[in-house]
Amino acid sequence: MKHHRICSAALAAAMVLSLTACQSGAESGAASSEPEAEAGVAVQIQEVAVDTISTGSSVSGQVVDDSGQESVFVSANARCTDVYVEVGDEVEAGTVLCTLDMSDTKSALSNATTSYKDTKQSYQDQEALFDSQIALAEKSISDAEKSYQEQEALFNSQIALAEKAVSDAQKSYEEQAAFFDAQLALAEKNVSDLEALMEIGAAAQIEIDQARLNLQSLQTTRSTTLTQLETGVQNAQTNLQSIQTTKSTTMAQLETGVQNAKTSLQSVQVSKSATLSQLESGMRTAESNIDQLKTVMENVDSKGNVVAPAAGKILSLNAAENSFVGPTAPVAVIDSAPRLEISVMVSESLVPRLSLQDEADVTISALDLTVTGLIQEIDEKANPQTKLYTVTLWTQEEVEGLRAGMFADVTFRTDVSTDTIVIPTEAILTTSEGQNVFVVEDGKARYVPVVTGLTGNGVTEIAEGLSAGDQLVVVGQSYLTDGDPVRIVSGED
Repeated sequence: MKHHRICSAALAAAMVLSLTACQSGAESGAASSEPEAEAGVAVQIQEVAVDTISTGSSVSGQVVDDSGQESVFVSANARCTDVYVEVGDEVEAGTVLCTLDMSDTKSALSNATTSYKDTKQSYQDQEALFDSQIALAEKSISDAEKSYQEQEALFNSQIALAEKAVSDAQKSYEEQAAFFDAQLALAEKNVSDLEALMEIGAAAQIEIDQARLNLQSLQTTRSTTLTQLETGVQNAQTNLQSIQTTKSTTMAQLETGVQNAKTSLQSVQVSKSATLSQLESGMRTAESNIDQLKTVMENVDSKGNVVAPAAGKILSLNAAENSFVGPTAPVAVIDSAPRLEISVMVSESLVPRLSLQDEADVTISALDLTVTGLIQEIDEKANPQTKLYTVTLWTQEEVEGLRAGMFADVTFRTDVSTDTIVIPTEAILTTSEGQNVFVVEDGKARYVPVVTGLTGNGVTEIAEGLSAGDQLVVVGQSYLTDGDPVRIVSGED
């Protein structure tokens, strides 16, 4: 459309110049001609490059002062095998102060950890086993109920047929009885009429005898036929009673099967609840033991080294080689240098995604500044009232003007993708067919469907569709269709 408008404008300009030339004659030779408009849709492009993208979860916190004296305690009575510092020494955070023989405690922690893992695995195995048994028991109930319904429908169908057979037999009996009764009435009337005619000499004895013989024959036939029909009625009624009795017995057995299946399900559910409750109790006990032993190992690394929690000067030292230290007195007291740190509270869903020394973006609104922070501490237990966990961060560099009490917004980088294609989000078009972009090839726009990944800070990861070096249209893409000629311009054009 824009291409057509440009061409129309150029044609109009040419016509105006032609008319002017005709009017001015020779003067037109001195006039300079206007430059022709360049064809194609004007676009701005950007070369696609590989980069790193991250998305995060943001929480608000506060700058706090963590300076003062640090007392370094250990929660176990242990023999000190080596001492590496003296009173008056300057130490950094993480400096080894002394080494303790913690073999018994580490062995107990290892055993408790193994016990917890075994109990947890047993819990998961038993849960899966019970779930399988419950599924089978529920299927047994479903099958038993289905069989009950199918048999009930079958018996009801048979009973309906048997009842119809009884009804048909009774109807046939009644119809035949009525038929014979009518025939007998006619035969009896015929005998009576002939006897009356004989009295006046109008009928012979032989005719009367024949009529009486017909009456007797009809009576015999009636008796025989109705007896057979009555037997048919009785047989139909007996068959109906037999089906009803069989139905009653069969349905009672099937109902018992349904009840047994339900009882079995309830039994499995009760067993599951009791068994998992015991295993869960064992897990809590093992977890409690681990927590206690971890408390004992607080300020002690895996090699038994007691480390300085903060930088500063050693004010006192109670550790000596081959002597014992315990929880009653600090191993050392450190006069820590002034330090400001950022404290935030995070939810239980975010805690598992954080690790010590993870980087995070810390924004101090009062200073209009964003710096990188490192996670130094993550609380093991949630606050009983808020159900949130405290996370402490240190900034990687000194921040001029930072004061305790300032508010800070912390964005934890919970999802990171490295060495991936990253483009401006605004370059992506969304249609009913999905997401797509335009790239420039040989002076023309090419439509490219893309699959996106992470999105954050105005950029989006492209999982499929683009390669490094592609010439991506970042301005003007909304006016393009596949194959349009383009004219690349800069932002100042």
